[in-house]
Amino acid sequence: MTARRQRFAAMIGICTLLLVAGGTFLLLQQAAVSDPRTLYLRDLPRLDSSSRLYQVSSRDPNGWNKDRGQFLYQEAGRYMILDVYGSGAIERIWMTADDIANVGNIQLFFDEAITPTVDLPASDFFAGRAAPFLAPLVGGPELASGGHYSYLRLPFAHRVRVATTKLPWYYNIEYSLNSKPVAASFNGQSADPSQQLWQQVASGTLPIPFGGGKAADGSSLHSGTLTLAGGTERTLGSFEGPAAITALKLQWQADLKPPELNNLRLKIYWDGEGEAAVDAPLGFFFGSGMGEYEVRALPVGLDSGRHLGYSYFPMPFARHARLTLVNDGAQAARLNYEVESSDSLYQQGEIASLGYFYAHYNSASPPKRKLDYPLLQATGSGKYVGTTLVISGPVYLQEGNERVDVDGSQTSQLTGTGTEDYFNAAWGFQRGNFSLPSSGNPAGKFGGAVAAYRFYLADPLPWGRSLSFGFGHGGLGRNYPYDNDTYSYSSLAYSYQRATISLSQTDEISFGKLGNAAAHAYTNTAQVWSGTGVGYYERTEEKVADAGQAITATGALTFSLAVDPANRGVLLRRRLDYQTGFQRGRVSIDGQAAGVWYSPGNNTFRSWRDEEFVLPASLTQGKSQLTIRVDVERDHYLPATAAAWNEFHYWVYSMK
Repeated sequence: MTARRQRFAAMIGICTLLLVAGGTFLLLQQAAVSDPRTLYLRDLPRLDSSSRLYQVSSRDPNGWNKDRGQFLYQEAGRYMILDVYGSGAIERIWMTADDIANVGNIQLFFDEAITPTVDLPASDFFAGRAAPFLAPLVGGPELASGGHYSYLRLPFAHRVRVATTKLPWYYNIEYSLNSKPVAASFNGQSADPSQQLWQQVASGTLPIPFGGGKAADGSSLHSGTLTLAGGTERTLGSFEGPAAITALKLQWQADLKPPELNNLRLKIYWDGEGEAAVDAPLGFFFGSGMGEYEVRALPVGLDSGRHLGYSYFPMPFARHARLTLVNDGAQAARLNYEVESSDSLYQQGEIASLGYFYAHYNSASPPKRKLDYPLLQATGSGKYVGTTLVISGPVYLQEGNERVDVDGSQTSQLTGTGTEDYFNAAWGFQRGNFSLPSSGNPAGKFGGAVAAYRFYLADPLPWGRSLSFGFGHGGLGRNYPYDNDTYSYSSLAYSYQRATISLSQTDEISFGKLGNAAAHAYTNTAQVWSGTGVGYYERTEEKVADAGQAITATGALTFSLAVDPANRGVLLRRRLDYQTGFQRGRVSIDGQAAGVWYSPGNNTFRSWRDEEFVLPASLTQGKSQLTIRVDVERDHYLPATAAAWNEFHYWVYSMK
């Protein structure tokens, strides 16, 4: 928050203008805390399944390691790498090449524009000097150790396309889709309101106050000193709710060697639960899994000069919170601590619906063969907000991709191109250690032990039923051909969770079940095939068979669906044979246009795909049944002999 805004709030004495994650402004009661990090992260515990996060990447569609040079289609000499309909935002763009100039210009097209809103040489796009693409929200290899990244949020109201004017190398593009409308698309000039905060964090000019005996405005301070003998556990503090922990800072003695920091564990218990929601080695918790190394992340960090770790993750609770420290080592440890809490960061009535903060530690030496190393597997509802990872082993481990399966989909919602790429770097952390507000490599390098972190600040990953987040390992492609016993993984996964689901399945259409389609009043015109399809999903080795049909262009299909009237939008998931790509249909709900369902590109290797379409809340709320119509269109990239649409299964989920 700027000083000018603080003076304005004090003058009117009624409300304070706050900056929150996602670049939006809210008017809140003045009693809320004033630290800008807490305000920026304030929305993270609010669980909302009406937003979905996806990622496209240059990954090898056959599951091996030929991740370079993939694209959806060519148009007017450019290479299209993203083409999405709906309301949402591009949240992150990452690229690399031997020379980023070799991908030509990066072009961004919004809605149905035929000329790009942004058309910049890739070297300028990521330089951090071309407004509004400014450092450290945007940066190149000198900031991110070989990678090129942008966290400038780019909203789109109806459609967005991203292209390069030369053959792309490696890329990841993360985007969100929402059941609520986006007011206006990016205009090429809109600045991100979080720019100043990121700059302060990255430069170290935003102070981490400690030892002054004073909390941030609107907070209460609990502080003291603990001495922990080896093998003991002591309580750091107990707090009564409803309230939220807004900051946590720990300072340890100078002679505590870097590896010994991870012998100390932070545990946090919420609302009388017997199992700790947070059980984390201190180095991992503060972003440095290999111990005391410098971390300048926004939500957590480690000041190695002051032997100080900090967290600004907001941690709401309804009744009670208890924090303890455990010493698993033999050496006694002495720590000073400060815990800030507030009963005004959130309205009292909303505390019960907010997610509890979790930090899940895991390790494997070695990981299980032919299975992803699991960072987090969770049920209920939640948001994934960060990763701290340590890998020790051969250099080829950097080729392991992140894979994220959300809410039962058999198509990974996010898949990347390599471990260091996930942390916004490239080429095995080519230019050494670095620390940014969103990601970093505070210590080590591939070929030995390497530590890295990444936080989802304005782009948290939501789930409404289940989440499975892991990394591939042990080789250069499917089946982990170089799997061996000479490496280890350790990780901390940060999230907000509740046991209740926020995405309820309310219907399903299975064409292989006798009478099921008829029960949903299913009809179609211009059907050209029906039968059983057999194939593989992209990341599995099991054949899947399912019954369905294909429809040519100018055809249409209709069916009815049951939904929860209290929905905040509806998620419609469809199994399709993606060997036939470029499938396009105009969707309507009860006769009102709902958007375009488009599947650009294709996969001739592993053809099953679960694809999602977000039905807008404005057309679904208050209804218990929807009539869906899809008018099939022939995309000009679709071969003339191919059917324009196929369908094998539908699942229906009401968002809450």
